[in-house]
Amino acid sequence: MPDFYLVRCSDGVVSTFSEQGPGKWLMSRLPPAMLPKFRHVLHCGAKGWMVQDQSPGLHSGGCIAVPDTENVHQDSSQPPVGSWRSTDGRTEFTLTQIRPMCPALDSQMSIEVPGIRLTFTR
Repeated sequence: MPDFYLVRCSDGVVSTFSEQGPGKWLMSRLPPAMLPKFRHVLHCGAKGWMVQDQSPGLHSGGCIAVPDTENVHQDSSQPPVGSWRSTDGRTEFTLTQIRPMCPALDSQMSIEVPGIRLTFTR
């Protein structure tokens, strides 16, 4: 099964979810040190498809995002692609199976503050 990409509409930040078993995708592409601390799962729960925070700690079990009400087709084998929203309704997402293409970084970037200049080259 292919990966899913949850794209935050406000700024284009992409979360990648890789299959971890039937009907379950785990947020991947995290630094190894973050893996035991950070666990977001895309799966079909008792109330339908959701991205759920299953990280250890206080926020565990909280629902992060659900399909928009316009996504009435809810196949239990894979999540509905298209519009998703945060459970508080303040953040919109797009779930897709097509990997988003990001523009290439400039070959050289500089940041200047008084007394310091950082130059990044590729």
